Amino acid sequence: MTFTSSYHTQFPEYLRLRLPIPTSWTYAWLRRFDSKAIYTFVPTESQKTRLKDNGFRHVKVWGRGVDTKIFNPNNPKIVNYHKPIMVYMGRTAVEKNIEAFLSLEMPGTKLVIGDGPDLAMLKQKFPTAVFTGRKSGHELASWLAAGDVSSFLVKQIPSA
Repeated sequence: MTFTSSYHTQFPEYLRLRLPIPTSWTYAWLRRFDSKAIYTFVPTESQKTRLKDNGFRHVKVWGRGVDTKIFNPNNPKIVNYHKPIMVYMGRTAVEKNIEAFLSLEMPGTKLVIGDGPDLAMLKQKFPTAVFTGRKSGHELASWLAAGDVSSFLVKQIPSA
């Protein structure tokens, strides 16, 4: 049987943050499955490097697409927040390290667009931040257009 696979999340690191399972074990398990695929597609060069560094072969970048007719700065949500508005968009989960963003001492408003297992905890711990919950389509685009700075947090999670 011929197939391809795709890899979009740092699953071994995600699992390691929740359970005492070494990342090397999880990478070995994933590598065993993906070794049978013609290609393993990843969204970024850095993800490709991560997999190759962990023994994966036949890894190809398959970039994400953005609909620029929807996602553009032309229709911002009208908000009355202190400027600058700094935006994090994505899943609210421990591996995203959103707390690093929300802990920064900076003027303006921190806006979190998304949902996930850490949403309630983050709302309680950071009451001055604005949490919109999950958004999509034109509504998501207007929230993003309201922001002045987008935060793309990357934290190297140590292997264990």
